[in-house]
Amino acid sequence: MPVDRTHCLTLYHDEQIIGYAWTFAETSTNIYLLHFYISQANRRRGLGRACMQALGRQYRQQGYQTIRLMVSAANYLGLKFWVAVGFTHLCYVEAPPENTPTKAIELELQLDLANEEK
Repeated sequence: MPVDRTHCLTLYHDEQIIGYAWTFAETSTNIYLLHFYISQANRRRGLGRACMQALGRQYRQQGYQTIRLMVSAANYLGLKFWVAVGFTHLCYVEAPPENTPTKAIELELQLDLANEEK
């Protein structure tokens, strides 16, 4: 992963660090969200949504059209959050081969920045 296209962003609210986002400019039009974290004490306060809206505005202004991410199909709260903030396009389902010990399924979701509030 080229370092010049990878960014670790610190997320603040009221001058306090509340989390981070790690992104990768996968192509000239797509950002890949590798990690997104909001501290436990700051969850369920609308701050994650606000941070994602700010990231969407920033990347749209830079000319990006989409943001993609992977989320575990078993992560109900994560799926609920990502769909609520606009990641409604299912791009890919990653599942293990049959007869393997793991049953983990990952979903790749996409946010279309052109459809987001400007």
